[in-house]
This record gives sequence, C-alpha cells and structure tokens, in this order.
Amino acid sequence: MLDVQNLSIVYNRVRPHVPAAMDISLTLSAGESLGIIGESGCGKTTLALGIMGLLRQAEIRGRVLFQERNLTEMKASRRRLFRWRHIAMVFQNSLEVFNPVTTLGEQLAEPLRTHLGLSPKAARERMAEMLTLTGLDPQWQTGYAHQLSGGMRQRALIAMALGCEPDVLIVDEPTTSLDPQSRTDILNLIETLQQRMGFAMILISHNLPAVRSLTSRLMTLYAGRVVEQGVTSDVLRNPMHPYTRGLINAAPDFFPYKDLWGIGGAPPKPGVAAGCAFEPRCCQSLELCKQSRPKLSGVGVERRVACHKGGIETVLQATGLKKSYRHGPGKISALKGVSLTVRRGEVVALVGKSGSGKSTLAHSLVRVIRPDS
Repeated sequence: MLDVQNLSIVYNRVRPHVPAAMDISLTLSAGESLGIIGESGCGKTTLALGIMGLLRQAEIRGRVLFQERNLTEMKASRRRLFRWRHIAMVFQNSLEVFNPVTTLGEQLAEPLRTHLGLSPKAARERMAEMLTLTGLDPQWQTGYAHQLSGGMRQRALIAMALGCEPDVLIVDEPTTSLDPQSRTDILNLIETLQQRMGFAMILISHNLPAVRSLTSRLMTLYAGRVVEQGVTSDVLRNPMHPYTRGLINAAPDFFPYKDLWGIGGAPPKPGVAAGCAFEPRCCQSLELCKQSRPKLSGVGVERRVACHKGGIETVLQATGLKKSYRHGPGKISALKGVSLTVRRGEVVALVGKSGSGKSTLAHSLVRVIRPDS
C-alpha cells in the first residue's frame, strides 16, 4: 500500500540547515498498523508531513510510493488530489488545526466537496454520518472549534480524515492533552473504525499501551534516524536498542519501576553527531560509536537495530545453577536450577525471604562458592 524509500527531509530555509529525518524506509500493507515512537523533536511528525507532501519549506529526497505511484515526483496539484482521498492525517493540537472563525461543518465538508465532488447538501449528510460514527452529535456542524472539548475536537478531526474513506490514515499523537477517560475513548474509537473501514494506519504516539494494542509493527526514531524496527510485541517485551529500552522504562503508564530508570542528557541537534547520535547518552558506548554511524542491520526474525554491538549486550548470564549443602545425614538444596540474565545498564533485583537462596546465588555468580552444576 505504502512504500517509503530512503526518505530524507532537511529544513533548508534556516541556518544552519536542520536534517530532521534521514534515510528512513518503511512499508505498510493494506489494513496493517505501524507504530512510531521517540522523544519530541526526533522527526516523527516531520516524517508524517513528508509522506503527506505538506512540507514546502524543506528539501526532500527519497521516494514515497503509494500503490507503486511515486508521490514525490508528482506535481503539487495532482498530489493534492491524493491527500484525504487516499492518504489522510489526523493532526495533533486540534485547537490549532481548526479555523476558529469558520464553522466545523464548513471545514469538515471541504475535503468531501474537493475530492469526492459532493454537493453542499450531500457533503453535510456525509459528514453528519461520520460525526455520528465517531460519537458526536451532527448538530455540531453549526458550532465552532472552541465550543468543543479536546476529546470532541479529536473526534471531529478523525471524522474529517475518514470522510473520504482513505486507504491509509496517519494519526499523530491522538491523545495529547486529553484526560485518561478521553484517551481511552479515542483509542477505542480508532481501533473500532479501523476494524470497520479496513484502512492501513501509521500511529505516532508517546502512549506505549496504545501502541501495543493498536499496531503490529514498531519503529523507534532518534535524532531523525531509525534505530530499531520489529514486531510491536517483541520490541516492547525485549527492546534491543538502549534508546528503545530507555523510552519504555521511562513510561509511567507502561513500566511501573520508573524511579529506577530514565535517559540522562538530551537529544543532540540533528546532523551534529558524526557517529552514533545516541552515544553521549548510551550505557555501552565505544570509541567507535563516536566516529562511525551504525547501520540498521537485521539481528533476528523481523528485527533490525542500529548499534555497533548489535543491540544491548549481555554482561552476565547464568544457566541452571544448582547448589546443595550437607546438613546432618541429609542435604539442603539452596539453588535448584536458577537461571539469570543481566544486560548492560540493567538493575536486577533478587527478592525472597531469608533462606530462599539469594546470597547463595550471589556468591555463586562471583565464584565465592562453586556451584554443584
């Protein structure tokens, strides 16, 4: 459905130039969902706007293929016909997206009249249907954006984006500034509409539970580059790039032990780092990382990571440790096949009541005592 090949976007109207997205490639099949995560400023929205063809003050290289048609080579007038009709976007900051002095009905109906050629009456009827589908009263067509709550405006944006029944929907931070109940309602709505209408979707979000439930594949962006790709459930359960792990462990609604984690420092200015952009914040950096940028390489089934060490390295691994002590005529089994893996930068806790084997395990790991096997 969508094939993005080596897309690079540089904001060249400022000095110095800002390379906001570099050599990004992705594919999206019909009905599939792709999640994109990363800190603010890492290039997520720029990538979405580049796919949509909405960046006029930027240099764009690479190709965006929609059903094998190259959108980047199309004239602006022809590409404009593709937007909303085939690829639509739900923007973040809904209060800024809507025109404050124009009724919602006028704004919501514009894509329908432009791309489907509907009459004013037919456009109003179609939009009334879409508003009802998204849980809004059709009478809000006569209202203005400031009269709606944040959750209601987000529903209106979704209704407008899906009015032309696009093949691909890009959703950018749909739950920003919403209360917990509104966030849940919006995410459930998106899931229901995708199942009903069958569109493919790119979801950009800091909400990791939403990404886990709504997407099948996941991409992590850092400083404008892809640092990890893979199946969503695999990446969130076992991240292989230190940055992806840091994002997951810093998410309070996803990782409960947040006080032990975080990512020190701040992202660099795009294009400044000669080597790996994450090197100053990484727990396992090498001198090579400062000098050479790692390639995005395969490290498993459907998993790619940009790291000179091939991902987070394992610093300690124990398998099947057993230890018994003689006690009178019998013996006490202190360890019964204990296995443990510690990866670079992790904090692993051993808990249990006295006599459960914690100290025996620790002594075995540092070879103060020799395990039986």
